[in-house]
This record gives sequence, C-alpha cells and structure tokens, in this order.
Amino acid sequence: MTLSHIFLRPGECLAAVAILATSALSAAMAVVHQAPVDLPSYGGKALPVVLFLTTGAIARWWRRDEFLASFTMAAGLLLAFSLVLSTYNYLLLPVAVPLIDPWLLSTNAALGYDWTAFVDWAASHPLLSSALGSVYRSTLLQILAVLLALAVTRRFAVADLMVATIVVSGLATVAFWGLFPSIGVAPFLSLPETAQRAAALVVDGREGAALLRLVTLGPEVISPETMTGLIGFPSFHTVLACICVRFAWPIRWLRWPLLLLNAAMLPAILLHGGHHLLDLAGGAAFFVASLWTATRLTRLIGEHEPREIVTAMRRAQVSTASTKPPGAWSTDPAGNRG
Repeated sequence: MTLSHIFLRPGECLAAVAILATSALSAAMAVVHQAPVDLPSYGGKALPVVLFLTTGAIARWWRRDEFLASFTMAAGLLLAFSLVLSTYNYLLLPVAVPLIDPWLLSTNAALGYDWTAFVDWAASHPLLSSALGSVYRSTLLQILAVLLALAVTRRFAVADLMVATIVVSGLATVAFWGLFPSIGVAPFLSLPETAQRAAALVVDGREGAALLRLVTLGPEVISPETMTGLIGFPSFHTVLACICVRFAWPIRWLRWPLLLLNAAMLPAILLHGGHHLLDLAGGAAFFVASLWTATRLTRLIGEHEPREIVTAMRRAQVSTASTKPPGAWSTDPAGNRG
C-alpha cells in the first residue's frame, strides 16, 4: 500500500511526503549533532495528529464520508507538518550565518517606520492593542475554520490545494530563513517597561532578548512544549493570513469577515509580532510564489495518480454527494460551487 492509497488527494500526498522527508532529515541531524531533543514530550502533541488521521481514514474508507475525511485529514496532516517543521527549524540553531536584522532595521528607518513609536501609541490605546493581540493569536483557528467551511460546502479540491500551499510556503520560509536568518525588531530596540505592559505585547523586549540568546547559543532542549516562532523575514503570519483570505474567498458568507480580520492582522503582526516592515512584503511574496508552486505540484501529482486511486476518489465523492440534503449545492471536480 502506497501513500496515495491512504491520502487520496494530491495535496494530502504532498503533505505526507513533506512530513516523512522532514522527519527523516531532522532525525539524522539530531543524531549527527547530538541535539538535545526531548522525545517523550512529543507524545502529547502526536495524539491529536493520530486521532485526526485515524478519523479521516475511517470516514473515507469505511463510511464513505468525504466531508469528515477532508477536514480531519487536512487538520491532522497540518498539525503533524507544523510539529516536524518546527523541530527542524530548531535543529538549525544556533545560526551559522549573521542575522540580516541590521539591514532590515535600516530599511525600517529609510521607510519611516518606528516600532517603538508604534508601541508607545498602542500603550495609549490598550483596548485596541489587546484586540490586535487577539487577532494575532487567531491564525490557527482561522485555518481550521476555513478548512471546515470548505468541507461543509464540499469544496474538497480547494481545501486540498490550501493544504498544499501551507506545506510549500512552510518549507520555503524555513529554507530561506536557514540561509538568511532574522528574528524581528524586539531584540534590538529598547522599550520602557511601562509601555510594554500597557500594550500587552505578545513579543516584548524580554521575549526578544530570549529569542536572540536562543538563535545565538542554541536551545538547551528541543521540545514542542517550549518551542516558539523564530522567523522574522518573511513573516509566516502574513503568509497564512493571505492563505486564509484566498481560500475563504469562494465562500461568500466567510469572505468578508476573513478579509476584515486579516486586514487587522497586518498591524497586529507589526505590533505584537515585532516584525520589520519588509517582513510583511516578504510574506506576501512568498504566498504568491507558494500558491503558484502548490497549484502546479498538485496538478502534476493528480495527473500521475494510479487509476484505482482516481476511481476511489470519485467513489468517495459520489457517495458523499448522495448524502447531501435536498437543495444543497453541488461541486465540480475543481471544487467550485455549481
């Protein structure tokens, strides 16, 4: 049995291969460098992955329920991918090349952007700053909400492309960061403690100092319980915000709420993520490139699916369609509403 017998859709296959390859590379690096990986701590994080994927397999192969399978498979694969990619990112520490933050700080100044002034302003508007902090923390919930909405509206192929785009963008972002690391403005600019407390920053000066030590000296232990975001440029929060808006767009009742929420995400990323101004532009560029790449990769994988896999996918689609309530809309193979 091959991966394509377990994960029917091209994006699912791409995600599974990325997870296996990244896991193998991470294991080799951990052994070679004798990295302090706390393996038992991964058990709790692996449990929801197993539950999601098992539920998806049962829904797809025994219940012929592609709605449930599409959502749970996507959620399980993305949780697993996030876990192994974060571990690989930590195995790159300490960084072997200079940080590019000094150049990004000079670019901020040239563009007239002052993070400390932004924090001072936020400190004088604590309710707004707190709201932006909530927006900043909403990314995972947004991804799950969009995947669920795509499953409910039977846009299975669109959800699969969303999974592929997240995987491609994650790999590209970490690969770029390994060559040109950056960690944002917080480690390099001093702020009054009162302003930081009033603004309730997610990434404040203390977090920034800890991040600088981490990338300079390396982690004492690698555990999912203590992992934090490392990447400054390109902003992966920006990549994911663009992905959420792009894939929510076909759903009219979700389109505008997600657009407004992620419009607020941009200042939230600057304020609470402590990002440089160019980090956002880099994130948008990586999104465009990743969407283009994922579209072509999934199309290529789909063209080379074995005949029995294509038949099984169509059978699951037809079986799910037969359980639709009267008046529900249909979807064509591209995931567009008819």
